[in-house]
Amino acid sequence: MKLRTLGFGSLVGVMLAAPMIAMMYVAQHLVKLSFTPFDLFDWIARLLPGPVVTFGIDRMVDMLLLFGASVSGTAKTAEQGMAVGLFFVGVVVATIIVFWYVEARDQAEWGGLGPLLGVILGIPAGIVTAYIGQSTLHPAINFLWVFALFITWGNLTVKSGRRLLTVPATPAELESAEDGEEVQEERSVQVIDRRKFLIQMGVATATITVAGAGLGRTLAVSERERLENELAAIQSRQMPDMPPMIELPNE
Repeated sequence: MKLRTLGFGSLVGVMLAAPMIAMMYVAQHLVKLSFTPFDLFDWIARLLPGPVVTFGIDRMVDMLLLFGASVSGTAKTAEQGMAVGLFFVGVVVATIIVFWYVEARDQAEWGGLGPLLGVILGIPAGIVTAYIGQSTLHPAINFLWVFALFITWGNLTVKSGRRLLTVPATPAELESAEDGEEVQEERSVQVIDRRKFLIQMGVATATITVAGAGLGRTLAVSERERLENELAAIQSRQMPDMPPMIELPNE
């Protein structure tokens, strides 16, 4: 794998993974869809041997104690962070692999690759989310949501690979070409086009990520406040009527 392929694959993977997670976060709090990173992390934890899971939990507790954090207060947050981080890294690695495959194949073999990637990764992820997720919606809805996200990811990954991995003319080709100036101009246009494409893609994905994270956070806070108010109302109704306080004379 060329260094250029690794760099472009990593960059595109980051730019696609972040908005993907943000959209899942918004969907979780907006329409009560399941959050796939948590579901996949839970599924992996169930597959791993018990000693491996125990070792991971012990190391996480040790890290929290090392930084002076409260285990009871931050353990759940750390676990959720691990789940999101694992999903993020997985998407980036998958994108790098796709870029390597695209670079090694002729353009004629790229047709249908995007949807195929969505099927290969989207179906397993959708099944896990449908049957492990905590969503109250029908499992088919969760499956279709995750499947659609991975289909979109596959198409965008392949299209990005086409735009970024098109090999420009080499200096030797420029010297042997009859019209070297036109080839040189075309090569310069390709470089500028790549830079422009990366900037546009970066702005678009950053906007989706920031907006999604902000909206999801707002919805999460609102939902937590609503649940706290409902819990307080239930507790107040369940408390027996207290007798009036009797004022005792001062001694």
